[in-house]
Amino acid sequence: MGRGIAEAGRSCGGATAGAGCGIRPSQKQNLCVAVASGRPEAPLENDEEAVLAIDVGTGGTKAAIITRTGRVKRTGFCAHTSTKSEPVGDSKTVEQDPEEWWDATCAAVRQCMSVEKGSSQSQSRPSWKIIAVAVTGQMQDVVLLPKDPSLRTPPSILYSDGRASLELEEVCVLGGGVEKIAALTGTKQGSWSFLAKLRWLDRHAPTAVHDCSRLLFAGHDFVVWRMSGKCVADATTASTTGLFLAESPGSVAFDLMKQVGLDQWISKLPDIVPADEPCGEVLKQVAEQWGNPELAGLPVFHSIGDVGASTIGSGAGVPGPLYICIGTAGWVAGSFRRQGRGHKSNSSNNTMPTTTMPTGTRSSNLQEPVANARGITGEGDAEEMDDKFEKEVMPESIPGVFTLAHVDPDLVLKLGAIMTGGGNFKWAISAIGHDIPGGMPVADADEIAAQSPAGSRGVIYLPYLNGERCPVDDVYARGAFLGLSLVADRSTMLRAVMEGVVFGLRAARDALFVMGEADADTKQPQCSLAPLRVVGGGARSRIWPKIIAGVFDRKVEVLADPQEVTIKGAAILAGKWLGWHDTLVPSGEWFAVEKFHSVSPEEVKLYDNIYSIFSSCYPALRGIMERMAKLRL
Repeated sequence: MGRGIAEAGRSCGGATAGAGCGIRPSQKQNLCVAVASGRPEAPLENDEEAVLAIDVGTGGTKAAIITRTGRVKRTGFCAHTSTKSEPVGDSKTVEQDPEEWWDATCAAVRQCMSVEKGSSQSQSRPSWKIIAVAVTGQMQDVVLLPKDPSLRTPPSILYSDGRASLELEEVCVLGGGVEKIAALTGTKQGSWSFLAKLRWLDRHAPTAVHDCSRLLFAGHDFVVWRMSGKCVADATTASTTGLFLAESPGSVAFDLMKQVGLDQWISKLPDIVPADEPCGEVLKQVAEQWGNPELAGLPVFHSIGDVGASTIGSGAGVPGPLYICIGTAGWVAGSFRRQGRGHKSNSSNNTMPTTTMPTGTRSSNLQEPVANARGITGEGDAEEMDDKFEKEVMPESIPGVFTLAHVDPDLVLKLGAIMTGGGNFKWAISAIGHDIPGGMPVADADEIAAQSPAGSRGVIYLPYLNGERCPVDDVYARGAFLGLSLVADRSTMLRAVMEGVVFGLRAARDALFVMGEADADTKQPQCSLAPLRVVGGGARSRIWPKIIAGVFDRKVEVLADPQEVTIKGAAILAGKWLGWHDTLVPSGEWFAVEKFHSVSPEEVKLYDNIYSIFSSCYPALRGIMERMAKLRL
């Protein structure tokens, strides 16, 4: 660790609620002067301003140069190889080396900034000028910076780590119950939450709190610290931890932390800074390490966490549109008006039509019911339906529905996240295509699945390979094929897997249920009228977007850069401060649509019928799933 970085890290004081160690708005003019001084005195006529955007993901770190019009000029990527996982009880531990995040960042930036000759990305001379760096990344990671700068940062406990199930039960008892904590923090807590994991550290590594100088929440927190020396976090990432108040983003939940015995960690919390303002500058030694000394002194934006950045990068940063991400996991998300700020939620115009969700949901960690998410069928009086919805499926009563801080204080981010999305298809390719030498390519599997008709010849697949978290929280939930017959072949099963994932996403969409204000003319929820955008690796499929159109009864748009939305979201936020635009949905190439899929009324009717069957499968099988999971075959 370089001397300058270590000293900068030590210079960060203790956390204070509402405080930040970033650049204040009053400093913006001076910083702009500093940035401008690094530009050529007479730039070429066609030079275009650009942001170097970085995404610290789970599988690797990506860097990209994005211009003010939203065009991705160059990209670089370096995989993370240090992920370690071990079974523990009914779950598993998952850790990564934070230093590898930094090494991968440096490699991705160098690759992005210096492309080999002959590459499709190479140019004789760049026609852009990088004027800022924006960093986003995976959230909910416990990162402990050591007090002794000569020591290596210990492994980070990742968001998917489930070791703290016992501590979760303790947190819920000490904190006054599941619902009380959810009301305070905006999200139902799980074994993945910081409240549980910090108690786990206190029990199994009792000196950890004393040995660390600061506690960080995410991969991009660590990278920003190494890049600029600033120990900071964004409000969106902070809102995933359970350590901050939902109604006052960035404000520490002091009373809750004391109640659950974590007050010793309060002084270790990072400062919360705005995601759309610089928090510092690129250190000189870092720019030299990247092989680009001209980047020294550029403003660094600690951007919003990856889900928030994806929401903005997909064009869903304002109320109305929703988007679907199909990666290894999967989610449905959008921006919603914060309750109590001129918006009445749960109005009669905000009910979801023909909504049916699994019944008898539970939290397997707590071994008690956590929701009774009975379906709204769309029949009967609207006010009666609304009362039923409000009483029975309040958002904090449904697992896997996250309410997170938004960069706009009048809005919140909401997402329904299923445990396994595209991972189901990856498994199916391996299991069903095992007889193909070298494995079945994804594109080939996609083509084979397309040979089966909509409805997969009556076969239904339950996408619960790793348990489920939305709209049920059940570590024992397992995948299953139902309705197999002699006519079922490889194409049938592959398509059934793809349809099952989309049914799971529809259940997650239904769990959100607050669909925004009604359109003045149609009196229907605005976001229900907007096309759905599909991002992530699943957007590259030939038929997955078409299945989504049928299951959701919505036109589907596939963006031209469906796997770049996260870094684009970070660049959009930086662009606002840089004066490129004054909105979260700028024009240009930010949201260029590559193709769209229209709705087929026949498929909508078919999928509605199958979805009603799908929704009844988990309640009927959950006891069997638990017994089978405990056999550990």
